[in-house]
Amino acid sequence: MAALPDNKRFSKLYCTYNGFMLGHFLLVTRLRFCADRYQVLRNRIQEFLDEIGAKFALPDTYEKFNDKYDEITMPVIQSVMSRSQEVAKPAYIGWAATFIAASPDDPSAEELKHQVSDFLSEYGVALEALDRFIEKVPSKQEWTKAEDLLTPALGFLCEIIGPMEQEIDTCFVAMPFREPFSDYFHTFYRPMLENTGYRALRAWGGFSREDFVDVIIFLIRRSGAILADLTGLNLNVMYEAGIALGGNSDVFWIAQGKDEFEPPSDLAQDMILTYSPDAEGWLVRDLEMCTMNLLAARVALENKI
Repeated sequence: MAALPDNKRFSKLYCTYNGFMLGHFLLVTRLRFCADRYQVLRNRIQEFLDEIGAKFALPDTYEKFNDKYDEITMPVIQSVMSRSQEVAKPAYIGWAATFIAASPDDPSAEELKHQVSDFLSEYGVALEALDRFIEKVPSKQEWTKAEDLLTPALGFLCEIIGPMEQEIDTCFVAMPFREPFSDYFHTFYRPMLENTGYRALRAWGGFSREDFVDVIIFLIRRSGAILADLTGLNLNVMYEAGIALGGNSDVFWIAQGKDEFEPPSDLAQDMILTYSPDAEGWLVRDLEMCTMNLLAARVALENKI
């Protein structure tokens, strides 16, 4: 089955979350605190731009990014807009709101605030949400780390996502934040999910997981299902799966290695999709097999009484 067209892949939840994170990352990546994390942050931004087909290549070093920042920001958002205005709007909110919070005395802050207010009204979110975000950001003199901006920004994002309805056909992918799993999202998880009628959604990394907990809870609760990769029994993955199990989402398990993987005892009776990335030709074979089994599992859940 072919990949989903953009109008199906770019759901409201997908666009709002990813767009906001893109805009926010574009600004905080410039902070001096992020110089040593530039490659991680740059790669995550670039992954998303590639994911939506936005044609823009970010500089390969922090110095180049910082030097050319004013020549980068708006062209990035414009390249996103060429692919989806529904991604570009929250991207602008994420960038502009973070700029206002970081530089409230800048001459352009008031005009940007009016623009953000107009966009927020489209989500049914009052301007007071932006004011709360601004109030929670310490003054520049008190900044010691990028999380000083990130943590209140994620609280602001929760206020935007919170009123949204659950998207039954969106599946949150819970996976370890390391290679090769990041590559699997594009080559394996997403094609498998789209072949069974789901849209794939994953969280952004780059900072401490503690800062992402609240927004991840919202993402999982607004998604109709979760695909959890149990490989290595990653604690974050297990936590995210637990949120889904305690809510109203369908949970699908997947793991590497049918023979060597031993699931926790309370999952021993559940169906666990398996794949073997060390085997020759695994991607084509396991993608087809996992797609068939996932489709069968989804049909069974939809038909259960």
